[in-house]
Amino acid sequence: MSTLRAIEFPLETFPANSEARSSESPRTGAWIRRSVLLDRRNVARSPAAFDVEVTPVNELLVAQSSPIEGTILNFSQGGLCLEHADLIVEPYVRLDWVVNDVHHNAIVKLRWCRALGADRYLSGGRVIGIS
Repeated sequence: MSTLRAIEFPLETFPANSEARSSESPRTGAWIRRSVLLDRRNVARSPAAFDVEVTPVNELLVAQSSPIEGTILNFSQGGLCLEHADLIVEPYVRLDWVVNDVHHNAIVKLRWCRALGADRYLSGGRVIGIS
């Protein structure tokens, strides 16, 4: 297993606005917490709505499936909330996005996932690496 640790990241790496997009998949995941969702971030969140490319990765950060489209809904210094259409079964994701012609990516360790309805999910996690 890799030795990734949670980090603080510059909030200016995220764009101000974007449109949401979606895709579909019949995947299932055993790691998802089925208990009541509790808000555990103790720092202020910044609202967002911008598209990212989401690539599920394993503990060695190797892609496990094709990228899917997602939307970051809010973020704080170390965490974020992501909306997506496909259920993510891997415990990590790589997010890719572009701001002002600069490509950024982040590795997120997912902590929770919940269904919003038909083919819509929210996932949240801790940012453990960003560039």
